[in-house]
Amino acid sequence: MDELLPEELKLSFLPLVAVFGLNTSIISNKILWELLTNVDQRTINYIKIDHLETQIPQGKPERTSYEWCIPKGILKSTWLQKHVHQIPAVVVCFADLDWNDPAWPEKKAEVIEKVQQLKSIIGTRRCKVALVLIQRGIPLPPGEDPLAAERAGILCQACDIPAKYLLALPSHADHLHGYTRRLESAFLDMAQNYYLGEARRVKSHREQLNKINHAYLYVRHSFKIAVYCELRQDQSNALKHYTQAYENLLQVRISDNNLNEIKSVAIIIAYKIWRINFLQNQPRESINHFKNHIDHFRGIAGHKELEFEQQAWLAQQYEIFAMLFEEAVAAGLSATQKEHPGFYFQQAGLHAQLRKKLSKESLESGIRPADEAPLNTPTGFYGQRPWRREKISMEPAAPAIESEEISYLKLVESKYEHCVSCYRILIFLSVIIK
Repeated sequence: MDELLPEELKLSFLPLVAVFGLNTSIISNKILWELLTNVDQRTINYIKIDHLETQIPQGKPERTSYEWCIPKGILKSTWLQKHVHQIPAVVVCFADLDWNDPAWPEKKAEVIEKVQQLKSIIGTRRCKVALVLIQRGIPLPPGEDPLAAERAGILCQACDIPAKYLLALPSHADHLHGYTRRLESAFLDMAQNYYLGEARRVKSHREQLNKINHAYLYVRHSFKIAVYCELRQDQSNALKHYTQAYENLLQVRISDNNLNEIKSVAIIIAYKIWRINFLQNQPRESINHFKNHIDHFRGIAGHKELEFEQQAWLAQQYEIFAMLFEEAVAAGLSATQKEHPGFYFQQAGLHAQLRKKLSKESLESGIRPADEAPLNTPTGFYGQRPWRREKISMEPAAPAIESEEISYLKLVESKYEHCVSCYRILIFLSVIIK
C-alpha cells in the first residue's frame, strides 16, 4: 500500500519554522525549546539550525516565460519533501540582548551579523526572517520605553526586517508559557503570509500556460497551491485546489508512456481529497470521489502482459481508502451497513487475489533475463518509468527496450509475496468485523 504514497503525504501539514541561536544547554532556552516543540499543542513544525554552514535548498531562477517550456513530468518527487521538511516559511534568529545592555554597540553588531549570515544561507528563497531578543527583564507596554523603541528601530533598519518581525521575550518570566504562545502566534502569522505569497506566485504563472503544451503544469501548479493552502491550515481552499488538480489530471491525454505516471499522481491527489473530506466530516464526498476515481481508471489497464499491475493498483486504491475510512470511524464517524470500511478491505482482498492469479498466468509465459539497472535509476517524477522518462510524445519506447523492461517488471512481480499482502488485508478485515 505505502509504495504508492510518499511518506510525507500522510502527515498533517504544519508551517515549517527554522530556529537559530537557541542554545539548549542553557536551562531557560531548553525550557523555551520544549514549550515550542510540545507535541500535544503543536501548531508549527520546528527545525533547529545549529550551524551557519547549514544550507536551505535553493530555488531555481524565476521563469519569465513558458512559451518554450515543455514539462518533463507531472509532480516532482522531491518537491513535497522539501517544502514540508526542509524549506522554512520563517527563519528565526534568537539572541540574548537587553535594551539597556552596557555593551549594546558590540552586541548589536553581533546580532546584525548573525541575521545577515542567516539571510545568506536563505539565498534566493523568500522565507520570512524574524529576530527574537531574549531579555532578563519584563518588557514594558508599547510606548512606555523610549529607549526600547529607539533601539528597536535601529535594529530593524540595520537587519532590514519589518518592525513586527522583531520580538522581545523575557527569559525568566513566571508566565513564560504565555509569552511563548504569543511568540508562536507571531510565527504562525508570518508563516501564513509566506505560504499565501508562494501560492499567489504560482497562480500568477497560470495566464502564461496553455492546455496543449502545459497540461502537466496545470496539474502541478494546482497541486502546489493546494499544499501551500494546507500548510496555511486553510483546509477548504486546499480541498478546492486538490480537486482542481485532480480534474486537470483527468484531462491529460493517456498513452502507454505516461499511464503509470498518471495513475501514480492520481492516487497522491485523491488521497488528499479523501482525507480532507473525512477530516471535515464529509464522508459522502469522500466515498463519491473514490467511486468515480475507480470507475475512471478501472478500464485503463495498460500493457496486456502486465495486467497484474492493474489489479495491484486497484487493490491498493481500496486498501488506502479503507484505511482512511477506518481512521475516520475511529475518530467518531458513524459507519453504516451499506458504507463500511470492511467493504473496501474486502474489495482490496478480492483484487489482491486476482492480481495473484494474473501474475501466475503472466509468469507462465516465461521471463527473459533483464538488466535491473534502468529501473533503479530515479527519474525525478512520481510514477515515471525510467525507460519512458521525460517522454512527452505518444510514441512507445523502442520495442527491444520495452520488451526488456516488461520482462524485468515480471521478474519483480515473481518475487512479490502475494500471501503476505492478502494476509495483511485479512487481518484488517477481521479486526473491523470484531
